[in-house]
Amino acid sequence: MVLVFLFAAALALQTSAAAANPVMHWSPSQQIVPGAETSFGGAQDVSCADANLCVAVGKEGRFLYSTDPAGGIEAWTETQGGGPGPADLTAVSCPTEEFCAAVDEAGKVFVSADPGQGAWVVKAIGDGDPLTDVACSSASFCVAGDQSGDVVVSEDPANTAVAWEATELDAEDEITGISCPSASLCVAVAEEDVFTSTDPGAGVWSGTGLEGFRDVSCPSVSFCAATTFTGVFVSDEPDGDASAWTESPGGPSSAEEISCPTEDFCAAMDYLAHVSTSGDPGGASPEWEKAALRPESAVVTGLSCPSSGFCAAVLESGAIFTSADPAGGVDAWDFTATEGDDRALSSADCPSASLCLVAGPRGTLYTSTEPTVPGSWTGERITDGRIDQVECKTVEWCIARVYNRTLLYSTDPTGGPAAWNSVSIPFALDVACPEYFFCAAVDGSDEVLMSGEPLAGAGTWSGTDMELPDWRLGPNELRQVSCPFWGLCAVGGDVGTVLTSDSPMGGKSAWYKSFVGDPADFNNGAGPSIDGLDCPEWWFCAATMWSGTIATTLDPPNPPVPWSFESTAGAFFSAVSCSYEGNLCVAASREGSVVTALDGTSADPTWGAPEPLAHEGLEEVSCAPHDAFCLVVDDEGFATIGTVGEGGTVRAVIPAEPSPPGPESPKNPRCKTKRAKGKRAGGLAIGGAIPLGRAATAGRIGRSPCGSR
Repeated sequence: MVLVFLFAAALALQTSAAAANPVMHWSPSQQIVPGAETSFGGAQDVSCADANLCVAVGKEGRFLYSTDPAGGIEAWTETQGGGPGPADLTAVSCPTEEFCAAVDEAGKVFVSADPGQGAWVVKAIGDGDPLTDVACSSASFCVAGDQSGDVVVSEDPANTAVAWEATELDAEDEITGISCPSASLCVAVAEEDVFTSTDPGAGVWSGTGLEGFRDVSCPSVSFCAATTFTGVFVSDEPDGDASAWTESPGGPSSAEEISCPTEDFCAAMDYLAHVSTSGDPGGASPEWEKAALRPESAVVTGLSCPSSGFCAAVLESGAIFTSADPAGGVDAWDFTATEGDDRALSSADCPSASLCLVAGPRGTLYTSTEPTVPGSWTGERITDGRIDQVECKTVEWCIARVYNRTLLYSTDPTGGPAAWNSVSIPFALDVACPEYFFCAAVDGSDEVLMSGEPLAGAGTWSGTDMELPDWRLGPNELRQVSCPFWGLCAVGGDVGTVLTSDSPMGGKSAWYKSFVGDPADFNNGAGPSIDGLDCPEWWFCAATMWSGTIATTLDPPNPPVPWSFESTAGAFFSAVSCSYEGNLCVAASREGSVVTALDGTSADPTWGAPEPLAHEGLEEVSCAPHDAFCLVVDDEGFATIGTVGEGGTVRAVIPAEPSPPGPESPKNPRCKTKRAKGKRAGGLAIGGAIPLGRAATAGRIGRSPCGSR
């Protein structure tokens, strides 16, 4: 403790000189991600005939289809229909593997007798109003709805010579959902009414007077379920009046999409990828189970469950979720990174100024040994999942976290796919693996997950419940983690919460909770979330909040942790990174600006004014730990390099790192038991990762927690 305060005082004497220097020199942005291989995006709907055929539709007449929907990105193919200047597709319905129909905003219907091969025929129907939904009970019966409150029916949809018959239900009341379990029952929902018909081919429809329904799914003529702004409503007499519909107890209150393959199973999903399932949706006690699929911020636009044993959901970006156990929670849903036009660089790390790694779209890892040189970046696809995070403790120890619960690791990160090995891990939003024998993670709950043998698979992980109280808007969730080595970890979450521990595997009592930031940001216990967290060394941590507050501490291991903070002119910080030998910190904002401090690791850093970069949507910043060098990446595929200009940077006096605890020390209970031996895990293809090569024996990496190498 005394050493830390002496160190703080020494640095404080140097801060004024640093503040007078230019903050940073930023290079012109370099484009890392080349042009998109495909352009599917703006997805609007998905329909699956069964587990062997799914079709998604999106902007500009784009179809994305697969005969192996759970087979990963390579199992999906894109095609485009509609001729020159195609309109956006809005909905699709596939009652069988041999027939699908889709509709677009130009009033056209697309039909296919071979959807697994991407073969589509187009026909204009109705009066040209944008079509909003379509439902086909078979290849011989389809109903489409439009933006003006009309439904259009065909009893021979594959025959382009046969007209579709239109019926006006309610002028200017957009049809938002249609379900037709057979030609003898259709239910159409609109903003201001719900319409039913037992003879839709004859144009006979009745209104129920129900309002606010969003989507409907009818597995049979004797059962339907629908989503509203207040809950899920069910009916065992769908062609009846409003009294035939009752709310399903415990159903999700904000669901948009719903799919019920049978009367005994329904799945509903809201815009933010929260899925709710029930094995008895029409019962008195249906017991709806809810799980939050990730990423939370993604907009879900389509859900299709051809059976209780298979569901698929599509995100607006074009990404696909599939599950063979839809009620199995978050771990039962697999993510396929099908976003063809996504150039977002989600994560970056530079263990030195001569090596930088950047996580790109479609499982691609971009690397450079000369990051300041334009054109020096090379990209290789190392997995078929989406890489959400890359992190290197040294140039010889790097990890990459893949969305589908896979951890990739390498001792030769520029060696291509064969140099990366894969192992399964629990679902995580953020992970820190400073050593081969220690990893910590957070999954969006109030638990901290840890493993003393992470290379041996997901079964080695355990969770510590921090028992954080809910705040007034919901759960208090942990989303950020940083561990400079096995003996110090910090995690950050909602309402400005930061937890630190110098014995991370010592249980809840070994963690100390702090509330970080400007008191003006907090309101009755609610404050901004920690969106950036970096502890580059055991003696220093920095945290950023979207409010524009940046907090730092020189004493993270010792409670009460003395955090200092500054409210900067910037806002919406997405990340922060500090170079502990360069004494430099940089915080990046989603608004496209950075703020820096040349005395960043001092007792009271002096933060400069926001400096705009060429692009908005800054995703990540990484400052090399031994250099005055930083890399910023954005959601448009560009990287920007920052270096300290003439005048230099204040060099920090680094305290000696504490010696690792001895074998009998209570600080390291793992030393009393069998320790991880760094198993080789090459060749594992867990969670959809590409089968990778064998790596060098991991036991040569890092420092042992028991004081030996």
